[in-house]
Amino acid sequence: MVKMRKVKRKTMLKHTTMILFIIILILFRGPDTYADLKTLMEIGKSQADIAKSLGEETKNYNRIKEAIIAKEFKEGMLADTIRKKYGEPIIEVFDKKKNAYKWLYMPAASSHFKGEKLYLLVDKDGKLVGWEFIEE
Repeated sequence: MVKMRKVKRKTMLKHTTMILFIIILILFRGPDTYADLKTLMEIGKSQADIAKSLGEETKNYNRIKEAIIAKEFKEGMLADTIRKKYGEPIIEVFDKKKNAYKWLYMPAASSHFKGEKLYLLVDKDGKLVGWEFIEE
């Protein structure tokens, strides 16, 4: 949890610095500032949307991880039930070797290459057939 907070603080500091830099540029440009301010407002809104999305991804990941630890996940669970209760996966791909769909869940502090990840394996009939927890 501490690592995730540091990452979020660094990210927020970078975004704040970028926004301040854009404001300074706008102030020195002159009469075209309205269009620039509108762009800046859109950037701020998209940053808020990104932060909200990352928070949801982390929340979904934590709920699934806790449910697996508590042995609430069972093979044969319906994919629709999992989606409704635990949220949408970040990525869903078909793994030919496993003959199942792999749903990726991970916290915001992780990346596709490093950090904790959780894959749910769902067969073509929409039933849970297993999961993989990766802790790097």
